[in-house]
Amino acid sequence: MKSVRKKPLEQRVQLTEREFKRLLRHAYRPSLRVNKRRRSRGGGGDFRWEWTLAEIQLVGKLPDADVARRIGRTEEAVKCRRIQLGLPKPEAKVPRWTPQEDALVGRFSDKEVARRTRRSAQAVQLRRRVLGMGTLFDRRLKWTRAQDKLLGTAPDDEIGRRLGRKKRAVEKRRLALRIPSKNPAYHHWTKEKEALLGTMPDRELAKFLGVSLIALVAQRQRKHIRSIDASRAWTPAEEALLGTAPDDEVARCLGRTTVAVCLRRRALRIAVFGAKQPGSPAAKAQ
Repeated sequence: MKSVRKKPLEQRVQLTEREFKRLLRHAYRPSLRVNKRRRSRGGGGDFRWEWTLAEIQLVGKLPDADVARRIGRTEEAVKCRRIQLGLPKPEAKVPRWTPQEDALVGRFSDKEVARRTRRSAQAVQLRRRVLGMGTLFDRRLKWTRAQDKLLGTAPDDEIGRRLGRKKRAVEKRRLALRIPSKNPAYHHWTKEKEALLGTMPDRELAKFLGVSLIALVAQRQRKHIRSIDASRAWTPAEEALLGTAPDDEVARCLGRTTVAVCLRRRALRIAVFGAKQPGSPAAKAQ
């Protein structure tokens, strides 16, 4: 019996990339190393020519676009190869950071530092992280005693313009020192003014103090003080006026709020002024 000599694997298997892809289906993986420099016409399958040592030495030393233009590859291919080699992205020639520039980082915003150092905001952000200053620049500039004395003497936005700080920073410092605001849009409540809350109707007290009714009611509720309308008992003479005129007119005559008059009238089941009564002549005519 004659012995059969087996052929080498390279001679027995002669399939194109397209045939391999059709046979293996989902298990197919394109070969990464091909000896040919370029794909021949009519050849099947995807393919990438192998990188030479001279090409690999250029990767990471020049920008990806320059390397791609020199070796005749796409920029995406050069980028993928650089990532496979674990090389960082080459940066353009940027001047080194000086100690004077590092002193600005973290003290001002990245945009302001970029304007002063003539760099990009992204470069300042990277430098701040290299220096270990976290994700936000340090807004907590030291306050001097002279600056603290200015707090509360004028509105926060005006103080911020004088000191070169933001309005929010001035407001935060003022609140930390418990200094009242001088903003004309806000009313400063003293102990003497708070002692008057609940001693007279809210509308009259608001007019007397020169504040809005909403601000007065909010301050009274914040201090958990009951309104005089809720604490004062109703007299028979006051109840006799309910329903004889509109609620707002009765409220002005009695020195109470319209809501208090309306609630008391409903509690006594008194119809609103001008409503047709069931036994009235107008109701019978209908």
